[in-house]
Amino acid sequence: MITSLFMAVISAAALFLHAMRYQPFSIDPRIYLLVAALVSLGVMVYKILIYPFAVSPLRHLPTPKGHWLLGQTVKQFRANSPHGAAVDWMLEFPEADLIRPLMLGNSESILVCSPRALKEVTQTHCYSFVKPKFLARTAEGIIGKGGICFAEGDVHRQQRRCFNVPFLVKNVKKSMPAMLAKGEQLANAIGETATGNDDIVEVSSLILKATIDIISKAVMGYEVDSLADASKSEFYLRTMDVMHLSTTDQIMLALDNFFPARKWIPIEANRRFLHAGKVISELLTDHVRKTIARIRQEPDAEKDLDSNHTDIFTMIVRELIERGDPLSEELLVCQLRTLMVGGHESTANSVVWCLHMLAIHPSVQTRLRAAIREVITEDSFTYESVNSIDYLDCVIKEVTRLYASCKASLPLHHEFVCSPLLTLRNQSCLCCAPLYMTSRYAALSYPLALC
Repeated sequence: MITSLFMAVISAAALFLHAMRYQPFSIDPRIYLLVAALVSLGVMVYKILIYPFAVSPLRHLPTPKGHWLLGQTVKQFRANSPHGAAVDWMLEFPEADLIRPLMLGNSESILVCSPRALKEVTQTHCYSFVKPKFLARTAEGIIGKGGICFAEGDVHRQQRRCFNVPFLVKNVKKSMPAMLAKGEQLANAIGETATGNDDIVEVSSLILKATIDIISKAVMGYEVDSLADASKSEFYLRTMDVMHLSTTDQIMLALDNFFPARKWIPIEANRRFLHAGKVISELLTDHVRKTIARIRQEPDAEKDLDSNHTDIFTMIVRELIERGDPLSEELLVCQLRTLMVGGHESTANSVVWCLHMLAIHPSVQTRLRAAIREVITEDSFTYESVNSIDYLDCVIKEVTRLYASCKASLPLHHEFVCSPLLTLRNQSCLCCAPLYMTSRYAALSYPLALC
């Protein structure tokens, strides 16, 4: 690509000099254009038709047959679901740990389709893979820049250490009262919606509001209360402007992969998106300042981890103070936006998928309800009692296995990754796990098979 661009620039310069009648050389500048075109054509032929099939070190991996130029791109667009193409590839190669689908221009990607291969990428060699830069640029308008989500290497290690103590089980358990209160509020809201209504009750929006309220209260220490009245919550309204994308927003999101379309194209959708992000940042910046000021005024703030403020963000700030790390308001705002987006959206989606799977598998639903009622009573709703329901744990794990969050990363530049499954030294290859995390260990025709 760089070679083609260089030759194109040289050709343009030659044509410009020819137009200005500047010819220090006896060779016609049009010859430069012809040579540049031939070189560019040769480079394209090599990259599209030769390298993926005869040179690439990944050519030995199972590769689904696709279009000679578009690869699997057309199949992805025609799939009946976001994970449809990935499922077809895994059914075609049921024994493969890694599959190499070719995309637009026969660009390579790796589909991680077994638990042990996923472990190699996300655990054993996790720091040898980085998140795609285009994804970081696209997500910048949603979660900000500099948070833990797109941190790499030593920066990620340092930020992760600050999250270790706040996310210990003993500290997460302190958030149970807030979660329980919002759970009861959600149940009441669903009950009110269903009363006297024989039609299907749409619960996804209510679950989304509940997860926003829980994350904001238990994790951020910020009261949103969108379940009570979403129209009065500026934070909720602006979050929906950012997260819920119209067709125009989706086009801008796609263009953002190549250049900052949100900032450069002055249309209403972009102005609304940028304004929403600005308002969210202002609200969270004010919350960060108040939280830091409150903690600094507390007696023995560095040692007191059992005060009335049990939200995760307060514990993170205390951990930073205890470690003597600088308190960057911009970085803390990015961390809050990351926790909010990563917490409420994925949680709400998982809950909706869980309800969907329980609805189409009534026997599992009946067994799960009986297991819960056997342990949980109105007076015994505690972390320990919920954690003791083994069948609930099985259902949650199976749902998140089947409908997992999408992962994508790139091999680190000049990093040599060597394992029994994967040997890589190629920065241009996208490595991803499918949205629909099926595997050969469970029957595709019967989800929840492990329950």
